[in-house]
Amino acid sequence: GAIVVAMEVAQDPQSQDLGCRALWSLAVVPSSRAAVARAGGSNALISALGRFCAGARDNVALGVVHSALGGMKPISADPVGRESLEALDAASVVVEAMRSFRRDDKTQSDGCTVMANLVVDSSTNRVSLAGTGEVEAILGAMAAHPGNEKVQKQACFALHNYAFSDVNLDTLREHEPTLTERLEEASRRFQEKCEAEVAFVLGRLRGGMGDNYAAPFSGEDGGGGQDGDLGLDFTEQDACSFLTNAVNDPSAPTSQKINTVTALMMDCMEWRGLLVAGLDAFVSFCQDGDREICDQMTSALGLAAVMTSMSVWSADTAIQEKGSRVLEGVACSSPGNRALLIESGGCQALLGVAEGHPGSERVQVAALRALQVLVGSGKALPSDEIRRVVKGLVSGSASRVVQRQGSEILRKMARENENGHLNWSSGGALGDDPAAQQSTSVCLAAS
Repeated sequence: GAIVVAMEVAQDPQSQDLGCRALWSLAVVPSSRAAVARAGGSNALISALGRFCAGARDNVALGVVHSALGGMKPISADPVGRESLEALDAASVVVEAMRSFRRDDKTQSDGCTVMANLVVDSSTNRVSLAGTGEVEAILGAMAAHPGNEKVQKQACFALHNYAFSDVNLDTLREHEPTLTERLEEASRRFQEKCEAEVAFVLGRLRGGMGDNYAAPFSGEDGGGGQDGDLGLDFTEQDACSFLTNAVNDPSAPTSQKINTVTALMMDCMEWRGLLVAGLDAFVSFCQDGDREICDQMTSALGLAAVMTSMSVWSADTAIQEKGSRVLEGVACSSPGNRALLIESGGCQALLGVAEGHPGSERVQVAALRALQVLVGSGKALPSDEIRRVVKGLVSGSASRVVQRQGSEILRKMARENENGHLNWSSGGALGDDPAAQQSTSVCLAAS
Protein backbone atom coordinates (compact mmCIF):
# COMPACT_ATOMS: atom_id res chain seq x y z
CA GLY A 1 0.00 0.00 0.00
CA ALA A 2 2.80 2.45 0.81
CA ILE A 3 4.35 2.01 -2.63
CA VAL A 4 1.04 2.59 -4.39
CA VAL A 5 0.29 5.72 -2.37
CA ALA A 6 3.78 7.06 -3.03
CA MET A 7 3.38 6.48 -6.78
CA GLU A 8 0.09 8.37 -6.72
CA VAL A 9 1.79 11.33 -5.05
CA ALA A 10 5.08 11.33 -6.99
CA GLN A 11 4.40 11.25 -10.74
CA ASP A 12 7.91 11.99 -11.99
CA PRO A 13 9.64 9.30 -14.10
CA GLN A 14 12.21 8.35 -11.47
CA SER A 15 9.58 7.80 -8.77
CA GLN A 16 7.35 5.84 -11.12
CA ASP A 17 10.29 3.67 -12.20
CA LEU A 18 11.32 3.00 -8.60
CA GLY A 19 7.74 2.22 -7.63
CA CYS A 20 7.29 -0.25 -10.48
CA ARG A 21 10.57 -1.94 -9.64
CA ALA A 22 9.56 -2.21 -5.99
CA LEU A 23 6.26 -3.85 -6.92
CA TRP A 24 8.15 -6.13 -9.29
CA SER A 25 10.58 -7.08 -6.52
CA LEU A 26 7.70 -7.98 -4.21
CA ALA A 27 5.78 -9.89 -6.89
CA VAL A 28 8.76 -12.11 -7.67
CA VAL A 29 7.79 -13.95 -4.46
CA PRO A 30 4.79 -16.11 -5.50
CA SER A 31 3.04 -15.84 -2.13
CA SER A 32 3.07 -12.02 -2.35
CA ARG A 33 1.46 -11.60 -5.77
CA ALA A 34 -2.18 -11.63 -4.74
CA ALA A 35 -1.48 -9.17 -1.92
CA VAL A 36 0.35 -6.82 -4.29
CA ALA A 37 -2.60 -6.91 -6.68
CA ARG A 38 -5.20 -6.35 -3.95
CA ALA A 39 -3.22 -3.40 -2.55
CA GLY A 40 -3.53 -1.56 -5.86
CA GLY A 41 -0.28 -2.74 -7.42
CA SER A 42 -1.94 -3.79 -10.68
CA ASN A 43 -3.53 -0.39 -11.15
CA ALA A 44 -0.28 1.41 -10.33
CA LEU A 45 1.66 -0.63 -12.89
CA ILE A 46 -0.93 -0.14 -15.63
CA SER A 47 -1.15 3.59 -14.93
CA ALA A 48 2.62 3.97 -15.17
CA LEU A 49 2.78 1.89 -18.34
CA GLY A 50 -0.04 3.80 -20.02
CA ARG A 51 1.34 7.19 -19.13
CA PHE A 52 4.91 6.59 -20.27
CA CYS A 53 4.14 4.74 -23.48
CA ALA A 54 1.88 7.60 -24.59
CA GLY A 55 4.39 10.42 -24.13
CA ALA A 56 7.91 11.06 -25.32
CA ARG A 57 9.54 7.87 -26.60
CA ASP A 58 12.90 8.38 -24.96
CA ASN A 59 15.11 6.27 -22.72
CA VAL A 60 13.53 7.71 -19.57
CA ALA A 61 10.06 6.59 -20.65
CA LEU A 62 11.44 3.26 -21.86
CA GLY A 63 12.90 2.59 -18.41
CA VAL A 64 9.48 3.01 -16.80
CA VAL A 65 7.90 0.79 -19.47
CA HIS A 66 10.45 -1.96 -18.77
CA SER A 67 9.82 -1.78 -15.01
CA ALA A 68 6.03 -1.71 -15.38
CA LEU A 69 5.98 -4.72 -17.70
CA GLY A 70 8.47 -6.46 -15.43
CA GLY A 71 6.08 -6.08 -12.52
CA MET A 72 3.10 -7.21 -14.57
CA LYS A 73 4.76 -10.48 -15.61
CA PRO A 74 4.70 -12.23 -12.21
CA ILE A 75 1.40 -10.62 -11.17
CA SER A 76 -0.29 -11.80 -14.38
CA ALA A 77 0.85 -15.36 -13.58
CA ASP A 78 -1.22 -15.33 -10.38
CA PRO A 79 -5.00 -15.98 -10.59
CA VAL A 80 -5.89 -12.99 -8.39
CA GLY A 81 -3.35 -10.77 -10.09
CA ARG A 82 -4.48 -11.81 -13.55
CA GLU A 83 -8.11 -11.08 -12.69
CA SER A 84 -7.22 -7.61 -11.43
CA LEU A 85 -5.21 -6.83 -14.56
CA GLU A 86 -7.92 -8.15 -16.86
CA ALA A 87 -10.53 -6.00 -15.10
CA LEU A 88 -8.38 -2.95 -15.85
CA ASP A 89 -8.07 -3.86 -19.57
CA ALA A 90 -4.34 -4.39 -19.19
CA ALA A 91 -4.01 -6.08 -22.59
CA SER A 92 -4.90 -2.90 -24.48
CA VAL A 93 -2.30 -0.91 -22.53
CA VAL A 94 0.34 -3.56 -23.21
CA VAL A 95 -0.53 -3.46 -26.92
CA GLU A 96 -0.05 0.31 -26.93
CA ALA A 97 3.34 -0.04 -25.24
CA MET A 98 4.42 -2.59 -27.85
CA ARG A 99 3.33 -0.27 -30.64
CA SER A 100 5.15 2.69 -29.10
CA PHE A 101 8.43 0.84 -28.63
CA ARG A 102 8.33 -1.64 -31.50
CA ARG A 103 12.10 -1.62 -32.00
CA ASP A 104 12.84 -2.46 -28.36
CA ASP A 105 13.17 -6.22 -27.98
CA LYS A 106 12.58 -6.28 -24.21
CA THR A 107 9.29 -4.42 -24.51
CA GLN A 108 8.21 -6.86 -27.20
CA SER A 109 9.18 -10.04 -25.35
CA ASP A 110 7.77 -8.86 -22.02
CA GLY A 111 4.59 -7.66 -23.70
CA CYS A 112 4.08 -11.08 -25.26
CA THR A 113 4.69 -12.71 -21.87
CA VAL A 114 2.05 -10.60 -20.14
CA MET A 115 -0.51 -11.24 -22.90
CA ALA A 116 0.21 -14.98 -22.77
CA ASN A 117 -0.59 -14.91 -19.06
CA LEU A 118 -3.62 -12.64 -19.33
CA VAL A 119 -5.38 -14.84 -21.86
CA VAL A 120 -5.33 -17.89 -19.56
CA ASP A 121 -7.17 -18.26 -16.27
CA SER A 122 -4.98 -20.95 -14.74
CA SER A 123 -7.48 -21.69 -11.96
CA THR A 124 -10.20 -22.71 -14.44
CA ASN A 125 -8.23 -23.26 -17.69
CA ARG A 126 -10.55 -20.68 -19.26
CA VAL A 127 -9.11 -18.81 -22.23
CA SER A 128 -10.14 -15.21 -22.89
CA LEU A 129 -11.16 -13.81 -26.25
CA ALA A 130 -8.32 -12.47 -28.35
CA GLY A 131 -8.56 -8.96 -29.71
CA THR A 132 -7.31 -8.15 -33.18
CA GLY A 133 -4.95 -5.59 -31.69
CA GLU A 134 -3.32 -8.20 -29.47
CA VAL A 135 -2.64 -10.59 -32.34
CA GLU A 136 -1.33 -7.74 -34.48
CA ALA A 137 1.03 -6.67 -31.68
CA ILE A 138 2.39 -10.21 -31.31
CA LEU A 139 2.92 -10.61 -35.05
CA GLY A 140 4.48 -7.15 -35.16
CA ALA A 141 6.97 -8.21 -32.49
CA MET A 142 7.89 -11.29 -34.51
CA ALA A 143 8.35 -9.21 -37.67
CA ALA A 144 10.44 -6.53 -35.97
CA HIS A 145 12.77 -9.02 -34.24
CA PRO A 146 13.07 -12.11 -36.45
CA GLY A 147 16.50 -13.02 -35.07
CA ASN A 148 15.71 -12.54 -31.38
CA GLU A 149 15.14 -15.91 -29.74
CA LYS A 150 13.34 -14.59 -26.67
CA VAL A 151 10.91 -12.43 -28.65
CA GLN A 152 10.07 -15.34 -30.96
CA LYS A 153 9.71 -17.77 -28.06
CA GLN A 154 7.39 -15.49 -26.07
CA ALA A 155 5.33 -14.67 -29.16
CA CYS A 156 4.85 -18.36 -29.90
CA PHE A 157 3.85 -19.01 -26.28
CA ALA A 158 1.24 -16.26 -26.50
CA LEU A 159 -0.19 -17.54 -29.79
CA HIS A 160 -0.27 -21.07 -28.35
CA ASN A 161 -2.44 -19.89 -25.47
CA TYR A 162 -4.76 -17.91 -27.73
CA ALA A 163 -5.15 -20.88 -30.08
CA PHE A 164 -6.34 -23.16 -27.31
CA SER A 165 -9.82 -21.60 -27.55
CA ASP A 166 -11.99 -22.41 -30.59
CA VAL A 167 -13.47 -18.91 -30.44
CA ASN A 168 -10.05 -17.35 -30.98
CA LEU A 169 -9.26 -19.36 -34.10
CA ASP A 170 -11.38 -17.09 -36.32
CA THR A 171 -9.45 -14.07 -35.06
CA LEU A 172 -6.15 -15.81 -35.73
CA ARG A 173 -7.24 -16.84 -39.23
CA GLU A 174 -7.93 -13.19 -40.06
CA HIS A 175 -4.15 -12.74 -40.03
CA GLU A 176 -3.35 -15.44 -42.56
CA PRO A 177 -1.10 -16.02 -44.41
CA THR A 178 1.14 -13.75 -42.32
CA LEU A 179 0.50 -15.76 -39.15
CA THR A 180 1.64 -19.05 -40.66
CA GLU A 181 4.67 -17.41 -42.26
CA ARG A 182 5.79 -15.90 -38.95
CA LEU A 183 5.29 -19.16 -37.08
CA GLU A 184 7.14 -21.27 -39.62
CA GLU A 185 10.03 -18.81 -39.65
CA ALA A 186 10.26 -18.91 -35.84
CA SER A 187 10.22 -22.70 -35.84
CA ARG A 188 12.93 -22.82 -38.51
CA ARG A 189 15.23 -20.37 -36.72
CA PHE A 190 14.64 -21.56 -33.16
CA GLN A 191 13.48 -25.13 -33.46
CA GLU A 192 14.19 -26.17 -29.89
CA LYS A 193 12.39 -23.20 -28.33
CA CYS A 194 9.46 -22.75 -30.70
CA GLU A 195 8.74 -25.95 -32.60
CA ALA A 196 6.19 -27.49 -30.20
CA GLU A 197 4.11 -24.32 -29.84
CA VAL A 198 4.19 -23.65 -33.58
CA ALA A 199 3.05 -27.19 -34.36
CA PHE A 200 0.15 -26.82 -31.93
CA VAL A 201 -1.04 -23.49 -33.36
CA LEU A 202 -0.78 -24.63 -36.98
CA GLY A 203 -2.59 -27.85 -36.15
CA ARG A 204 -5.42 -25.91 -34.52
CA LEU A 205 -5.70 -23.57 -37.50
CA ARG A 206 -6.06 -26.61 -39.76
CA GLY A 207 -8.98 -27.97 -37.79
CA GLY A 208 -7.52 -30.38 -35.23
CA MET A 209 -6.37 -30.24 -31.63
CA GLY A 210 -2.91 -29.58 -32.94
CA ASP A 211 0.26 -31.61 -32.87
CA ASN A 212 2.03 -31.85 -29.52
CA TYR A 213 -1.19 -30.94 -27.71
CA ALA A 214 -0.65 -29.18 -24.40
CA ALA A 215 -2.92 -27.31 -22.04
CA PRO A 216 -2.56 -23.54 -21.90
CA PHE A 217 -0.09 -22.29 -19.35
CA SER A 218 0.95 -19.15 -17.61
CA GLY A 219 4.10 -18.10 -15.85
CA GLU A 220 6.44 -15.19 -15.29
CA ASP A 221 8.29 -16.05 -18.46
CA GLY A 222 5.27 -17.02 -20.56
CA GLY A 223 5.93 -20.73 -20.37
CA GLY A 224 6.17 -21.32 -16.68
CA GLY A 225 9.78 -20.21 -16.53
CA GLN A 226 11.22 -17.70 -14.12
CA ASP A 227 12.08 -14.20 -15.19
CA GLY A 228 12.37 -12.26 -11.98
CA ASP A 229 15.76 -10.72 -12.72
CA LEU A 230 15.72 -7.00 -12.02
CA GLY A 231 18.80 -6.39 -14.12
CA LEU A 232 21.23 -6.29 -11.20
CA ASP A 233 24.76 -7.38 -12.00
CA PHE A 234 26.44 -6.79 -8.63
CA THR A 235 26.62 -8.63 -5.32
CA GLU A 236 25.20 -7.61 -1.96
CA GLN A 237 28.68 -6.63 -0.81
CA ASP A 238 29.12 -4.44 -3.89
CA ALA A 239 25.76 -2.78 -3.26
CA CYS A 240 26.55 -2.12 0.42
CA SER A 241 29.90 -0.58 -0.50
CA PHE A 242 28.26 1.60 -3.13
CA LEU A 243 25.61 2.74 -0.64
CA THR A 244 28.18 3.54 2.05
CA ASN A 245 30.33 5.55 -0.35
CA ALA A 246 27.31 7.46 -1.64
CA VAL A 247 26.05 8.33 1.85
CA ASN A 248 29.51 9.43 3.02
CA ASP A 249 30.25 11.55 -0.05
CA PRO A 250 30.65 15.10 1.36
CA SER A 251 30.09 16.71 -2.03
CA ALA A 252 26.73 15.03 -2.70
CA PRO A 253 23.52 16.82 -1.64
CA THR A 254 21.22 15.00 0.77
CA SER A 255 18.53 14.68 -1.91
CA GLN A 256 20.93 12.72 -4.11
CA LYS A 257 21.88 10.46 -1.21
CA ILE A 258 18.21 9.81 -0.47
CA ASN A 259 17.56 8.89 -4.10
CA THR A 260 20.52 6.49 -4.13
CA VAL A 261 19.51 4.75 -0.89
CA THR A 262 15.89 4.49 -2.04
CA ALA A 263 16.81 3.01 -5.42
CA LEU A 264 19.11 0.40 -3.89
CA MET A 265 16.57 -0.63 -1.25
CA MET A 266 13.76 -0.87 -3.78
CA ASP A 267 15.82 -3.07 -6.08
CA CYS A 268 17.34 -5.31 -3.40
CA MET A 269 14.61 -6.27 -0.93
CA GLU A 270 16.12 -9.75 -0.64
CA TRP A 271 19.43 -8.40 0.73
CA ARG A 272 19.09 -7.88 4.48
CA GLY A 273 22.50 -6.30 4.97
CA LEU A 274 21.80 -3.65 2.35
CA LEU A 275 18.40 -2.85 3.87
CA VAL A 276 19.91 -2.43 7.34
CA ALA A 277 22.54 -0.07 5.91
CA GLY A 278 19.86 1.86 4.04
CA LEU A 279 17.69 2.20 7.14
CA ASP A 280 20.69 3.40 9.15
CA ALA A 281 21.23 6.07 6.51
CA PHE A 282 17.58 7.14 6.65
CA VAL A 283 17.70 7.33 10.47
CA SER A 284 20.67 9.68 10.22
CA PHE A 285 18.93 11.79 7.56
CA CYS A 286 15.74 12.37 9.55
CA GLN A 287 16.97 12.15 13.13
CA ASP A 288 16.17 15.82 13.81
CA GLY A 289 12.70 15.68 12.26
CA ASP A 290 13.89 18.08 9.55
CA ARG A 291 10.87 18.83 7.40
CA GLU A 292 12.75 19.50 4.17
CA ILE A 293 14.75 16.29 4.37
CA CYS A 294 11.71 14.20 5.33
CA ASP A 295 9.74 15.78 2.47
CA GLN A 296 12.52 14.69 0.12
CA MET A 297 12.31 11.17 1.54
CA THR A 298 8.57 10.87 1.00
CA SER A 299 8.62 12.42 -2.48
CA ALA A 300 11.46 10.12 -3.57
CA LEU A 301 9.60 6.96 -2.42
CA GLY A 302 11.90 6.66 0.59
CA LEU A 303 8.90 6.09 2.86
CA ALA A 304 7.68 3.31 0.58
CA ALA A 305 11.14 1.69 0.64
CA VAL A 306 11.17 1.73 4.45
CA MET A 307 7.67 0.28 4.87
CA THR A 308 8.24 -2.35 2.19
CA SER A 309 11.44 -3.53 3.85
CA MET A 310 9.57 -3.79 7.17
CA SER A 311 6.83 -5.83 5.50
CA VAL A 312 9.20 -8.19 3.69
CA TRP A 313 11.42 -8.70 6.77
CA SER A 314 8.69 -8.65 9.40
CA ALA A 315 10.49 -11.10 11.71
CA ASP A 316 13.82 -9.25 11.68
CA THR A 317 14.22 -7.19 14.85
CA ALA A 318 16.93 -4.87 13.50
CA ILE A 319 14.92 -3.91 10.43
CA GLN A 320 11.75 -3.42 12.49
CA GLU A 321 13.49 -1.21 15.06
CA LYS A 322 15.35 0.91 12.52
CA GLY A 323 12.32 1.19 10.27
CA SER A 324 10.17 2.34 13.20
CA ARG A 325 12.73 5.01 14.05
CA VAL A 326 12.63 6.31 10.49
CA LEU A 327 8.83 6.43 10.58
CA GLU A 328 9.04 8.37 13.84
CA GLY A 329 11.31 10.94 12.25
CA VAL A 330 8.98 11.33 9.28
CA ALA A 331 5.97 11.66 11.60
CA CYS A 332 7.72 14.32 13.68
CA SER A 333 8.59 16.44 10.65
CA SER A 334 5.21 17.88 9.61
CA PRO A 335 1.42 17.35 9.63
CA GLY A 336 1.56 16.59 5.92
CA ASN A 337 4.03 13.77 6.38
CA ARG A 338 2.01 12.41 9.31
CA ALA A 339 -1.07 12.35 7.09
CA LEU A 340 0.85 10.56 4.34
CA LEU A 341 2.19 8.03 6.82
CA ILE A 342 -1.29 7.32 8.19
CA GLU A 343 -2.74 7.04 4.68
CA SER A 344 0.02 4.58 3.77
CA GLY A 345 -0.95 2.24 6.61
CA GLY A 346 1.69 3.44 9.05
CA CYS A 347 -0.44 2.92 12.17
CA GLN A 348 -1.26 -0.67 11.26
CA ALA A 349 2.38 -1.35 10.41
CA LEU A 350 3.62 0.00 13.74
CA LEU A 351 0.97 -1.93 15.68
CA GLY A 352 2.07 -5.08 13.89
CA VAL A 353 5.69 -4.40 14.82
CA ALA A 354 4.88 -3.78 18.49
CA GLU A 355 2.60 -6.80 18.79
CA GLY A 356 4.77 -9.10 16.68
CA HIS A 357 7.96 -8.75 18.75
CA PRO A 358 6.98 -9.43 22.38
CA GLY A 359 10.52 -10.48 23.24
CA SER A 360 12.24 -7.29 22.10
CA GLU A 361 11.90 -4.19 24.26
CA ARG A 362 13.89 -2.13 21.76
CA VAL A 363 11.56 -2.97 18.88
CA GLN A 364 8.39 -2.39 20.89
CA VAL A 365 9.59 0.93 22.26
CA ALA A 366 10.65 2.16 18.81
CA ALA A 367 7.24 1.27 17.35
CA LEU A 368 5.33 2.85 20.25
CA ARG A 369 7.35 6.06 20.04
CA ALA A 370 6.44 6.44 16.38
CA LEU A 371 2.82 5.54 17.09
CA GLN A 372 2.61 8.17 19.84
CA VAL A 373 3.43 10.90 17.33
CA LEU A 374 0.59 9.77 15.07
CA VAL A 375 -2.04 9.46 17.80
CA GLY A 376 -4.15 12.59 18.12
CA SER A 377 -3.37 13.81 14.62
CA GLY A 378 -7.00 14.50 13.82
CA LYS A 379 -6.80 11.99 10.98
CA ALA A 380 -8.79 8.79 10.65
CA LEU A 381 -7.00 6.28 12.85
CA PRO A 382 -7.81 2.67 13.77
CA SER A 383 -8.50 3.81 17.36
CA ASP A 384 -10.09 0.59 18.59
CA GLU A 385 -7.21 -1.46 17.26
CA ILE A 386 -4.66 0.92 18.79
CA ARG A 387 -6.33 0.69 22.20
CA ARG A 388 -6.55 -3.10 22.02
CA VAL A 389 -2.90 -3.61 21.11
CA VAL A 390 -1.50 -0.94 23.43
CA LYS A 391 -3.57 -2.08 26.41
CA GLY A 392 -2.32 -5.60 25.80
CA LEU A 393 1.27 -4.39 25.81
CA VAL A 394 0.80 -2.31 28.96
CA SER A 395 -0.76 -5.19 30.88
CA GLY A 396 1.33 -8.00 29.44
CA SER A 397 4.83 -6.59 29.09
CA ALA A 398 7.46 -7.06 31.77
CA SER A 399 9.27 -3.97 30.52
CA ARG A 400 8.54 -0.79 32.45
CA VAL A 401 9.68 1.25 29.46
CA VAL A 402 7.08 -0.43 27.25
CA GLN A 403 4.43 0.00 29.94
CA ARG A 404 5.25 3.69 30.36
CA GLN A 405 5.29 4.33 26.61
CA GLY A 406 2.00 2.52 26.10
CA SER A 407 0.35 4.31 29.02
CA GLU A 408 1.30 7.67 27.52
CA ILE A 409 -0.39 6.72 24.24
CA LEU A 410 -3.57 5.71 26.08
CA ARG A 411 -3.57 8.98 28.06
CA LYS A 412 -3.11 10.94 24.86
CA MET A 413 -6.05 9.12 23.26
CA ALA A 414 -8.17 9.79 26.36
CA ARG A 415 -7.40 13.51 26.15
CA GLU A 416 -8.39 13.45 22.49
CA ASN A 417 -11.74 11.88 23.37
CA GLU A 418 -12.38 14.55 25.99
CA ASN A 419 -11.35 17.57 23.95
CA GLY A 420 -11.70 16.49 20.35
CA HIS A 421 -8.58 16.04 18.27
CA LEU A 422 -5.51 18.05 19.18
CA ASN A 423 -5.20 21.25 17.17
CA TRP A 424 -1.90 21.10 15.37
CA SER A 425 -0.58 23.89 13.26
CA SER A 426 -0.87 23.22 9.55
CA GLY A 427 2.72 23.96 8.77
CA GLY A 428 6.18 24.14 10.18
CA ALA A 429 8.60 21.57 11.43
CA LEU A 430 8.83 20.05 14.86
CA GLY A 431 9.15 23.38 16.67
CA ASP A 432 5.80 24.64 15.33
CA ASP A 433 3.85 21.51 16.14
CA PRO A 434 2.41 21.18 19.69
CA ALA A 435 1.63 17.49 19.30
CA ALA A 436 5.06 16.73 17.96
CA GLN A 437 6.61 18.87 20.72
CA GLN A 438 4.78 16.71 23.20
CA SER A 439 6.67 13.75 21.78
CA THR A 440 10.13 15.30 21.57
CA SER A 441 11.20 13.20 24.51
CA VAL A 442 10.54 10.08 22.49
CA CYS A 443 11.42 11.21 18.96
CA LEU A 444 14.45 9.36 17.70
CA ALA A 445 16.23 8.79 20.96
CA ALA A 446 19.67 7.36 20.39
CA SER A 447 19.76 3.59 20.39
